[in-house]
Amino acid sequence: MIPSRLLALVPLFSTLPAAELEWLSQRSSCVHHEKNALVVEKNAASSELLFLLTGRLLVVDRTPEGQEVGLHVIQAGEYFGELSAVDGLPRAASVRALEASQVGCLAREDFQALMIRAPDIMRTVLERFALAIRANNKRRVILSLSNVQRRVAAVLLTYSAPDGLGQKTLVIRQLPPQHELAALANTSRESVSRVLRSLMEQGLIVREGRALLIPDPSAMDRLIQTPELAATQ
Repeated sequence: MIPSRLLALVPLFSTLPAAELEWLSQRSSCVHHEKNALVVEKNAASSELLFLLTGRLLVVDRTPEGQEVGLHVIQAGEYFGELSAVDGLPRAASVRALEASQVGCLAREDFQALMIRAPDIMRTVLERFALAIRANNKRRVILSLSNVQRRVAAVLLTYSAPDGLGQKTLVIRQLPPQHELAALANTSRESVSRVLRSLMEQGLIVREGRALLIPDPSAMDRLIQTPELAATQ
């Protein structure tokens, strides 16, 4: 059982009336996972809807050669595992804990009942499916880039947002750890470190504490789109 006050902090459930939150509280459970623990294993037969209460997780898969590739970082408040919760088929990817994490669980039959009881949740899940398809398309493009510098630059752009000052500058307000960037760019932590130094030397990125500025996004995009502009890694 997860207290309804904690469930209300999960965006998927935040608009539920008190009675529905209490219904959900009685049917949900919480599991603690240590850093680097396997939260979900690919092809496992589990079908619960999962949601992250605290911590951070990384969705991973393996190439035909057996190399682990990071696909997506799950932040606190996000839900995951909805594919198996909808169709009952085995898990499509594995999930590892990037740090100690608390993961909420809701049985498949209860999740499907919840979508009937709360149509807004069904609409949110459908919109999430659409976004996931678009994100996977972008991810495939990143992994298809032939050069590590281009892949890391493309990953940085996915984390960036306008600086809010009406300028063209993009900002990553809290730069993810290098091992996280490495997983998403399908490279090593050492390569990420070299790429970041190279991008700084070229003036394409600027560090400001934990934040990272991209002063000229068009220049970064040209590097990504033009192989000959990228340094060999």
